[in-house]
Amino acid sequence: ITYIDTLEPATKIDPFVVCYIRKLIPGRYVYSYVVSLSTSSKQCLSSFKVAHPAPIENPSKPNERWLQREFAQYGVWSWTNSLMDPSGLWTGTTDIGPGESLSGFSFESTGLPTIVESYFEGNAALLAFSAEPPSEMDQILDTLLTFPRNTLIQYTIGPSTPPSPFIPVAFLDTLISYKHQAFTLGWIANQGILQSLDAKLENAKAQLQRNNITSARNILQSFLNEVEALNKKGDQITSEAYALLKFNAEYLVSKL
Repeated sequence: ITYIDTLEPATKIDPFVVCYIRKLIPGRYVYSYVVSLSTSSKQCLSSFKVAHPAPIENPSKPNERWLQREFAQYGVWSWTNSLMDPSGLWTGTTDIGPGESLSGFSFESTGLPTIVESYFEGNAALLAFSAEPPSEMDQILDTLLTFPRNTLIQYTIGPSTPPSPFIPVAFLDTLISYKHQAFTLGWIANQGILQSLDAKLENAKAQLQRNNITSARNILQSFLNEVEALNKKGDQITSEAYALLKFNAEYLVSKL
């Protein structure tokens, strides 16, 4: 009798990721992630992945029980929660269980913050058939387990390559789009904040279109001041919205 192993769905988890970005020097950033599982999760976390449209360097992991590698064909960096057992097989550990959090997932990049997908897999149990299934079953299983199937997907922040050539009005349109997406994702607390930020960016855009560079810079600086003030309040914008708006607006100001 032969056996074939397959996985139960690796999506019996309720994960959450928080992204923090720190500027090292102008044009270089550290992207750090904290991953959590809610108490309702039925599995521990097996894998966490983040898309990165821009190149990354100096990745780090929480501890030696995590493997990290590039999924080059997808532009995704992967951390996998594993430990080699005496037989030489990689078996899941329980670094992040239901109700727990873990930090230490990070990398550096010259890319500016953008909205990207992140992927989560639970530590699924192995199942076995009592006899070798038909080849059609193998094909179905291969399809089901091909990334990003069998994962849960959430939005977070990752690096993107700055546009070249740089067109200020086009970049400001991108920043305006980021602001609206951040609100839709719940990263901006309420409509009033959205409208206040929107008014400043639309005013800055109007000044750029008239080639009033000094006025546009002053308005964008006022926008940055408001973003900083909102961040200090702690519950008005998330760390994702803060990084997305702050570092892209700073880059725009530096180019004017």
